[in-house]
Amino acid sequence: MSQVRAGSAYVELLTKDAAFVKGLRSAQKRLESFGASTRLLGTKLMGLGAAAAAPLAGSVAIFSNFDDAMRGVAAITQATGSQLESLRNTAKKLGATTSYSASEVASLMTELGRAGFKPDQIEKMTAAVMNMARATGTDATQASGIMAATIRQFGMEAGEATRVADGLTAAANKSFNTVESLGEALSYAGPVAADANMSLEETLAILGTLGNMGIQGSSAGNAMRRLLTISAAESEKFKTIFGVTTKDAKGNARSLVDILGEVAAATLPTHGPCSLVK
Repeated sequence: MSQVRAGSAYVELLTKDAAFVKGLRSAQKRLESFGASTRLLGTKLMGLGAAAAAPLAGSVAIFSNFDDAMRGVAAITQATGSQLESLRNTAKKLGATTSYSASEVASLMTELGRAGFKPDQIEKMTAAVMNMARATGTDATQASGIMAATIRQFGMEAGEATRVADGLTAAANKSFNTVESLGEALSYAGPVAADANMSLEETLAILGTLGNMGIQGSSAGNAMRRLLTISAAESEKFKTIFGVTTKDAKGNARSLVDILGEVAAATLPTHGPCSLVK
């Protein structure tokens, strides 16, 4: 256990890393450059030769499963004939050129449909979800649910799916987090962070840093939500404890990344307990 002390109080963080928020700013900067390194090109799962050699019964079962999956897509998304055909073609193409089967692609399309996205939006998002799932070893259907929730939490558009995928991939691969644990953390912290005008990248930077200290999933989400609540609603208390202001000269809330950076810089070896991670 390490302790971050400031003024007459300290915060017990249950962490392996005594630096705590010292890494927040550098984490944020790293996240900004992660996107370009997280996209991976798919490899063909099944070539023509392999398809020709497969037993006929197996081929029939594969196509049957795919048709069933596409019927699910149609039922959930209410896609028109032309829209469904376009989604079908996309699923077939990705199934032939990536490590996922066409049925798996159709399943993640269904999940995006359940989240309320329209057929044209689903088509834009599918490749980004698959890239994220493959780069992080996440189940594709689960990845699509996390992608959809994150976009909704931050009020983003379906066209920003690649940005979301890159951010989640970077945060998962460059910290002690998984996409699943980040999704769980965001379910607690995402809406509050968005209300505080924090970007997805800033939020992931903080969650990534908390993850490196062993604070993950709902614990990380609750910790961040608590920090945001205190800095916004209990400004005077925060200033008394840490000696850092949470509002600018005009009374507007300051960035949590900047606030925590100043907390790290202002920490002194004094005493007095105060737990922010509950």
